[in-house]
Amino acid sequence: MDDCNFTANKAKELGGKILVPPTNIPNVGDFSVFADPTGAVLSLWTANEGDMPDAERVPAGAWCWIELMTRDEAAAIAFYTGLIGYDDQPVPGSEPPYHLLANDGRPRAGLMRSPDPGLPSFWLPYVMTEDLPATVTAAVAAGATVRKDQTAIPGTGRFAVFGDPTGAVIGAFEPAPRG
Repeated sequence: MDDCNFTANKAKELGGKILVPPTNIPNVGDFSVFADPTGAVLSLWTANEGDMPDAERVPAGAWCWIELMTRDEAAAIAFYTGLIGYDDQPVPGSEPPYHLLANDGRPRAGLMRSPDPGLPSFWLPYVMTEDLPATVTAAVAAGATVRKDQTAIPGTGRFAVFGDPTGAVIGAFEPAPRG
């Protein structure tokens, strides 16, 4: 629990708000939930077995990316670089401006100003898919509403964002074919 306690305390020192204090789940690991200074909620997790190794290619159905939509990019960047030691890597020419949060040179998350200033700051998780149109069709058939239709990211792949019937929002990502 030392890592979880240390990180939760550091989050508080950097302007975050602890929502669930560090808690142990026997035989599983430790967690804490906090809101960053922009209001986005995130959970810290330390598994007893440690982190899973990075996969060369994330399989379909697995979490593959997370992105912070924030009202204040500067505050969020200062918080996460200070908390986790991420490097801020602005993506040249991106519009709106997009930042990669990287660790040891490997991008771990994205960050951008929320396209809707009326929304609170939030983290948007993405799931890997091998067939984005089929994934969006299946989500809509299950009651989801498309929030961002299929959009290409040149040289990277394409994504879509949808909300489930309860309002929870998730993204799906299909990588560009390997050349």
